[in-house]
Amino acid sequence: MMKTSGLSNSLNKGLNYCTGKYIARMDADDISFPERIEKEYKFMQSSKYDLVGCAYSKFDENGIFEKVGALKKHEHCLQIIEYGLPVLHPTWLVKREVYEKIEGYRDFRAANDYDFLTRAVINGYKIGNVNENLLLYRINPIGISSTKSILQHETKKWLAENYKKNRIGDFEEFKVIQREFTVKSKESKLYIFKEKVHLKILFIIEKITMK
Repeated sequence: MMKTSGLSNSLNKGLNYCTGKYIARMDADDISFPERIEKEYKFMQSSKYDLVGCAYSKFDENGIFEKVGALKKHEHCLQIIEYGLPVLHPTWLVKREVYEKIEGYRDFRAANDYDFLTRAVINGYKIGNVNENLLLYRINPIGISSTKSILQHETKKWLAENYKKNRIGDFEEFKVIQREFTVKSKESKLYIFKEKVHLKILFIIEKITMK
């Protein structure tokens, strides 16, 4: 795995300890249903996919407040990936060969899951979801800071632009661009952009599910 720091380093270190053919992950404060991995594995085998996830519910200290469905087929996930993650990171079950082929996570300070997924797809790997709620995804009430929010937005935007060109963006090039990210970006502008992306994803999902 490539040498990294921070979260990417922790994820890559964990991968180095894994010896199995398949690798499942989740965040420490989420709750995975007991049957999740079995159902994802069976779906992976039947669909011949390389990375799969599942539908999930968002929850906080007050309980569950939103159920989020998931797109089952690879071709439907491809319609979403230009705008955001079609497979939630904490729900992933991945063939070990995928991690090895694309050398794990790169050292992005934000959106390293989105970077990984776009690289996997560009390398020809298939992705999809079990459209069944198999994970409780905890939402932190504090949320990410405005600085991190801007960084996440700019990183995803840069990765998406490269993905649309079927190109894996050069990380050294990104590091130069990253220095230009400042908190000067208007929060209102960022909010409007996020809303547009969210509405676009909802429109695509509605279109697919109505077929």
